[in-house]
Amino acid sequence: NVADDLGSLFQFKQIDFSKSEAYYRLYNYFNNETKVKGSDVQGSTAVGYYPKNVADTYNSVYSNVASLIANATGSDDDYINAYNALKTANEALILNMPEEGRYYVLRSAYSGYSKDALAYASPTENKIYWDTKMTNTDATAIWSFTPTSDGKFKVTNLHTGSSFGEFIGYDPSPLHEEGVAVSIESLSADGQVGIKANGTMMHAQSDYKAVVNWATGAGGASSWRIVEVEDMSLVNFALKIGEYRHAGLYLNYATEIPDGVHVYIAHTPNGQEGTIIADELDGSVIPARTAVIVKGNAGTYNFRYTTNESGDDLSKNLLGGSAYLKYQEVEEPGNLCCVFGRRDNE
Repeated sequence: NVADDLGSLFQFKQIDFSKSEAYYRLYNYFNNETKVKGSDVQGSTAVGYYPKNVADTYNSVYSNVASLIANATGSDDDYINAYNALKTANEALILNMPEEGRYYVLRSAYSGYSKDALAYASPTENKIYWDTKMTNTDATAIWSFTPTSDGKFKVTNLHTGSSFGEFIGYDPSPLHEEGVAVSIESLSADGQVGIKANGTMMHAQSDYKAVVNWATGAGGASSWRIVEVEDMSLVNFALKIGEYRHAGLYLNYATEIPDGVHVYIAHTPNGQEGTIIADELDGSVIPARTAVIVKGNAGTYNFRYTTNESGDDLSKNLLGGSAYLKYQEVEEPGNLCCVFGRRDNE
């Protein structure tokens, strides 16, 4: 290039080696080893943040060290003490992680097209999408985190019972019955995290409102907040019953039976092969992963999440189901599969 091209201009800066080894050890740790660059770490009990007392200590130590390095007038004892304090404060920066047994929504931290959107599982496709109109009372947008032995998490959708798979391509990421473990890493001092599976980031793609992979880096629509659902009693599934007054229902979680409907399981009486009897479910709760027939007048009924389980013996329930659409082979070929309907207006 020509000499007057600004891209060809360089400035040489002399390095001062007159400072002590203690100074340079502090200097190198401060610039290369600290987890957060700056003294503005926001402490909180929420997931993705550092605990407040830890954050406050780090901010104070970091600020003092920055001043000590800039002035470069301290003694070796000052540098050694500052190094030890900084190393201790830095190592104490351990993110608050999701806890097993609690439930969370994954809210996009991006300020653009997916601002505040929630990641949710599509029951018709068993894939992950995002929506800005979704609420944290919709079970398809609620997730649980189960820690693995290597510090990662298996992420499972409350509604479908299926888990994160790998984030692949620009098609919506699939969910699987087993799934893979993901890692959670801090992207900013204000609780934004990246969720990574096998080296690729969970990303809110603008096309199709799909959750896809983002192979490199962080930020933008790859930033998320993991927010705990504070009141699970508000979570519900809205079941619509049409003019025929019956509907099928299978949920991955236990729900309360709303007023105005009756719920049935089915069995075959001993010695009466080919006969199916519908038994009304006792109690006020449908246990998790129990297929039932719901009878009621036409309308929409909210089945609310509950931690209660029924004590009924459901082992002989002939009804089966899935919380998402899938094909499944009959376990014993030759058995009949039936559909239910209305007879004689009953």
